[in-house]
Amino acid sequence: MENLKKTLIKAARKAHQVFDELKDRPSSDPIKIESYTGYASQDRMFLKGRVLEDDNIMVTKSYEELKRIFYSFKRFETDEIPGVKVLLYLDDHEFQVYTDEEGFYTLDIATPDSINVKPGEWIRGYAELPDIVGDDGPVRGTIKLRVPDSEASYGVISDIDDTILQTHVTSLFQLKMMFVTLFKEASQRLAMEGMVELYQEMSTTPVGGKNPFFYVSNSPWNIYPMLVEFLKLNELPSGPVLLRDFGFGMLHQNEGYRGHKIETISHIFRAYPDMQFILFGDSGSKDADVYLNLALEFPDQIKTIYIRHLKDTKNARRVANLINQKGEVDAIIIDSTREIAADAREKGYVSEKFVLTEVEADE
Repeated sequence: MENLKKTLIKAARKAHQVFDELKDRPSSDPIKIESYTGYASQDRMFLKGRVLEDDNIMVTKSYEELKRIFYSFKRFETDEIPGVKVLLYLDDHEFQVYTDEEGFYTLDIATPDSINVKPGEWIRGYAELPDIVGDDGPVRGTIKLRVPDSEASYGVISDIDDTILQTHVTSLFQLKMMFVTLFKEASQRLAMEGMVELYQEMSTTPVGGKNPFFYVSNSPWNIYPMLVEFLKLNELPSGPVLLRDFGFGMLHQNEGYRGHKIETISHIFRAYPDMQFILFGDSGSKDADVYLNLALEFPDQIKTIYIRHLKDTKNARRVANLINQKGEVDAIIIDSTREIAADAREKGYVSEKFVLTEVEADE
């Protein structure tokens, strides 16, 4: 089995190399830096971005169907720029990183003592490609890192698909999920009923502070602009959106790599060791498995796990059984946002006067 795995990885790498060679032809498209919102604490700074050819993909305007299909294809058919130097300027500091074979760059360091980390504010700056010159000089892009409020009561870590964004993960052969993901714009996507109102309530503390939100999904980075636009259009709390690479770079993960969600959330927990979190997911994936495993590793940092029951599938029944055997972990499987709101009121996560005004379709 191990030899077969190595053979498949070798073949995939070769195919990726051939594909890149086919793409490596002169292009008139300009280069852009696609910056992803990072996060920071007194101890840690994390920031990610990507250097790509700019295909000028729009995410909010309505198009006729053929144009929408074309732009959807271009969103996934990216022309990344590997091996390029990226300079990151934050608070009068300069950091140097390089893009990997998929065009991604990552800054993951201990926070320098001289960086001004102000709770509740953003660390802002810009990224620059010193070796790539555009019409107006070196290519640049803005960057920002979220610093949680010192008055935060807790943090929220939320899945996206079918947790806050209707995606239809449990549809037959996931055909409906693929259709809405590929061909629907941010303005055409629907939020899970009641979740916008609930998250808005949870984002504010009783003393007027802000609880930080982190959105962790197995969706590809290719749809990052659409997801950020979706959060903005629906007035959901802003926060880092942490996705994963669907390219062949996934084949180069370290031997001990445990999967995108568990690695990403573990990193957040370690960045904020004194903060407790409420986790949201659904029964259409392995959110419950990931969250319960994290509860074993970080028992003091998880307040409650909410898993939305989507459909009576084999996996949903497995998840329900898993949660019933959860032991001392506060994990709950729910059928509606109203159930979450009621439980959150009882536990003091929201105001005792908070009542959802949005009526859910299944009630």
